[in-house]
Amino acid sequence: MAQPNWNKLYLQAEVQQGYFTTAQAEDAGYSSQLLQKHLKGGKMTRVRRGVYRLAHYPRFEHDELVVAWLWSERTGVFSHQTALSLHGISDVLPARVHLTVPSDWRCTAPDCLDTRL
Repeated sequence: MAQPNWNKLYLQAEVQQGYFTTAQAEDAGYSSQLLQKHLKGGKMTRVRRGVYRLAHYPRFEHDELVVAWLWSERTGVFSHQTALSLHGISDVLPARVHLTVPSDWRCTAPDCLDTRL
């Protein structure tokens, strides 16, 4: 594994509102043991399995959407009520995130997601 590169991890997280995946951390040279060290040290937090957040990165209005998109390995597309809300077409605030994933997707969705194939 390559040496840990904080700048590479930060730049990846920066374009994802402070979030990154385990795979992206590994690509930046962070082993699971090193991730655990930084979790315990408070430098990052675990949001859900495979998705982390830089602890001191500013929060944004639609953080939950970034987490859902990263959960889908960046293949999902926001759809239905979520898409209408994001585009300002509807004033209904969806209770769940609607995310369309490829038809061969075989991962169990978190409770907050309504996935469509």
